[in-house]
Amino acid sequence: MSERAYLVCADLPGAPSAPILEGTTATSISVAWNEPASDGGAPISGYKLYMNDILADDMFNMIYDGSNYPSAISFTQTKLTPGKYYRFKVSAMNRNGESAKSVEAKFLAADFPGAPSQPYWITSSTSQITIGWYPPTDNGGG
Repeated sequence: MSERAYLVCADLPGAPSAPILEGTTATSISVAWNEPASDGGAPISGYKLYMNDILADDMFNMIYDGSNYPSAISFTQTKLTPGKYYRFKVSAMNRNGESAKSVEAKFLAADFPGAPSQPYWITSSTSQITIGWYPPTDNGGG
């Protein structure tokens, strides 16, 4: 008697939509993604996330392999350069393989800037006032 073989009659899944920004700091970017519109006829088994330094060539490197984690739909990339843009793409997987990569999304590694100085009076008249302030000393990395 021969061994049993199990086959899945399905296509590759469709590509997910472009990653969306969940949050950012000066040295990290958190992205999330949605399931593709089509699973190809077999359950989604996970996702792969790719990133590219915007000043580099068009080569995207895989930074997250969620092959066996279908419920994981977000990832945080750390140790990034403050004030630098990064591009992301995501793909979906099922038993038959990996989908095409999504449309790319571009995000800046930056935090919120610090607060500006307290406003100060410059001039005034009976109908208007002119005030000024100094920019924050911390621009958030952007």
